Amino acid sequence: MAKIHYVDDLKAVRTLAQLILGGEGHDVSASEQMHDSYLDGLDLLIIDIHLVGENGDAIVQRLRNEDKLKGIGVIFTSTDKQALESSKDLADGIICPPVPKEDFVNMVNKILEKYQ
Repeated sequence: MAKIHYVDDLKAVRTLAQLILGGEGHDVSASEQMHDSYLDGLDLLIIDIHLVGENGDAIVQRLRNEDKLKGIGVIFTSTDKQALESSKDLADGIICPPVPKEDFVNMVNKILEKYQ
C-alpha cells in the first residue's frame, strides 16, 4: 500500500481519485492546496498544474529545489496539454483528463514501482 496525496482545486476530481486509488489499496489523501506537511511518508504526489494561488509546476519546482521530493514520485494533471508539455520534465508522468481508469491506475503503479 502506497501513500498518495492528490492536489486539485476541484473537489469532485479529488474525490474520484481517492475512490479509484483507494479501491486499489492505496492510502490516499487529497487537498485543494499543497502544504509541505503532506510530504511526510509520501510515496506519490499527484498535482494539478493550474491551482488557485500557486501553480502546481511552481510548487513542484520549489519542492525539488528544497530537496523535499527525494524519493517521491510526481504526476502532473491538467486539461491544458500545452502546460503539461512545458512542465513534463519536472514530473515522472503527466495525465490529461479524461483518461480511462486502467490507464490512470497503471501510470500510478508504474511510478510507484520506480520509487520502491
